[in-house]
Amino acid sequence: MNEQEKQELQALIEKLQEQAEEFEVTHPELVDTINRLCMMLANMGI
Repeated sequence: MNEQEKQELQALIEKLQEQAEEFEVTHPELVDTINRLCMMLANMGI
């Protein structure tokens, strides 16, 4: 992977993080539900 590709990947990661944070703010109940579901599945070993 060359330097330009690394920079593009880093920019995409940062954008994804920003979008995830925005989603958490705009859809807090959905995020809470998904988190609880993931915890249930993890506790079941799935």
